[in-house]
Parts: sequence; structure tokens; C-alpha cells
Amino acid sequence: MSVVDFPQRRIVRRPGNPADHIAVASRHSLKHELDGMRSMLGLMWGAAALAKIKRIECNSKASPAFNVWLRLEGEHSTAGIAHSVAAAACRVFGGHNGITVYGPEGESVSLDPEWPRPAA
Repeated sequence: MSVVDFPQRRIVRRPGNPADHIAVASRHSLKHELDGMRSMLGLMWGAAALAKIKRIECNSKASPAFNVWLRLEGEHSTAGIAHSVAAAACRVFGGHNGITVYGPEGESVSLDPEWPRPAA
């Protein structure tokens, strides 16, 4: 009887989604809003920026207006994150009724509603 050496099997672990640690909430727990916010996070720039976001909420009454809270760790640009959230909201929801990003040291940035006009 002969022994055959098989190459060692490698287990490849895919990196987790960097948005997995971000709490996502909807005022009335609407599935399409929760799914939309997860899609927005998927469109945003990279793991480093997503690591700064602690929570994102959609206010269903003002549909869609977003509040975002940032983590304490690391350097961040509150305004930069607000504009990134706005761009993602325009792609996923077609626009937004305002975005407010709350920084860890009490600073905040608010963006006015934005509803891009379709190309004529």
C-alpha cells in the first residue's frame, strides 16, 4: 500500500464586510430603508472611512433623512463623511431630505436636502 501526500488544504477567510460593525436603524424598522442604508455603506469609500462610523439612522417620517454618529477613535473628517453619505444616498434613494453627522467631540455637520434632477 502506498501513501499519497496531498497538498495541505488552505482555508481562505474572506475579510468581513467593513460595514458589519455599523448599527443601522430605521424609525419604523422598514426593510427597504435598512437594506438601502446597507447598500449606501457598501458604496462608501473603504474600510478606513467605514471604521469611523458607529451608527446610521433613517428618519422614516422625513423619508429619507439620515443621522450618522462617528466613533471616538482615529482622525476623521465629519464633513467628508457627510458628503460621502450624501453621495451614497443619492445613488441608492435618488436623494435625501438632509444628513447630519455627529462627531465624537460634539461637533456636527448638517447638509441640506438634495434631490438631483434627472438628465433632460
